[in-house]
Amino acid sequence: MVNMEALRLLHQLQNDQRHATAAEQDILARWSSWGAVPQIFEEHRDEWTSERTELKSLLSAEAYAQASATTINAHYTDPAVVKAVWDALESAGFDGGAVLEPGCGAGNFIGLAPNTATMAGVELDSTTAAIASYLYPSAQVRAEGFEDTAIPEGAVSAVVGNVPFGDFVVHDARYNTSRLSIHNYFIAKSLRLTAPGGYVAVLTSTFTMDAQGMKARREIAKYGDLVGAVRLPNNAFKAVAGTEVATDLLVFRRRKPEERPDEDRINAWVRTGTSWATHRQSGEPTQVAVGGWFATNDDAVLGILSVGQGMYNDSTLDIAGPSGDPLADEIRDRLRSQLSEAAATGYGYSPEPVAVPATLFASGLVRETAVAEAVSGHVRYARGTFERFNAARVWEPVSVAKARHSEAASLLEVR
Repeated sequence: MVNMEALRLLHQLQNDQRHATAAEQDILARWSSWGAVPQIFEEHRDEWTSERTELKSLLSAEAYAQASATTINAHYTDPAVVKAVWDALESAGFDGGAVLEPGCGAGNFIGLAPNTATMAGVELDSTTAAIASYLYPSAQVRAEGFEDTAIPEGAVSAVVGNVPFGDFVVHDARYNTSRLSIHNYFIAKSLRLTAPGGYVAVLTSTFTMDAQGMKARREIAKYGDLVGAVRLPNNAFKAVAGTEVATDLLVFRRRKPEERPDEDRINAWVRTGTSWATHRQSGEPTQVAVGGWFATNDDAVLGILSVGQGMYNDSTLDIAGPSGDPLADEIRDRLRSQLSEAAATGYGYSPEPVAVPATLFASGLVRETAVAEAVSGHVRYARGTFERFNAARVWEPVSVAKARHSEAASLLEVR
């Protein structure tokens, strides 16, 4: 099993305290987490006893629990799709800057990012975060939950990624007071962290757009406008993660403070509509409720719609269509057209990021404890400069007279 091989190698690299070689990175790159094989964590499944025993020997109890929890939403993205997203963003005007990938997994979006991008990934599963940091040592990988990610609002020019899906709420006293489901919370918080005029391009559950209740979409619309969207076939993730699930690729633009919300434009995607699909059991044409964008943009659905008995109900929507490079080509073409139209109507990519310390997105693996142990007002001496941990939970430079550097640094060491 390739996952176990990657884990053994990770264990070795950590023990040796060294970087991965190119050949070792090839092994780590095959890591796909556990979304396709949740059975390994089921104690009654005897056929997985050997792998389960070895897994427990390689992971701490906390890391094992984190790995088990990933089975519900660890669906990695096909590199061809990732490349299509980056191509569309570059054609829209992206030419560099800080980019955040929340829920980065092993870093597919980081690995295919343009050289001009300064990448920072966030990954709850500490094992996957460590693998991502060995694969992409020039990027920052934060081993923490997105609810613990504290960076200034407006600090990144763009957000990309594949957000976790699930019908549960993440507690975030600052960014999820509306108690949105995890995928919608990731989108809303991402928009707030993005510079005005910047883009958020994420893969998410179809429930973001199709849910009959508009609460989540209204919350998202407070901060940004939908400028592009395509609905992907169920098999978009199958080759990479071994899972089949319908997903949407949505692109939002962070609204600038001086821009007034266009209520008609917002209502066009916040409200739902209907579309026609073939019923899988009867073969009859059937009307189904879908997001307003997809109800009025048939060409944004990259496949044939069908509805019928699914895992959870008898009206599950499926999309049959291309995968791999043919799918990527369709995504690239649709998004380029949509984003070009958005730019022509005043919704182009034009981020205005706030100034942040150069150390904010420094490369390497950042563990949650490194931030959690600091308190607001704490001062440190690091890399030849003095820094203060501010109320936004970010290290900022502090001016200290050059003549007092030695004395101040010594006092901080004593403390």
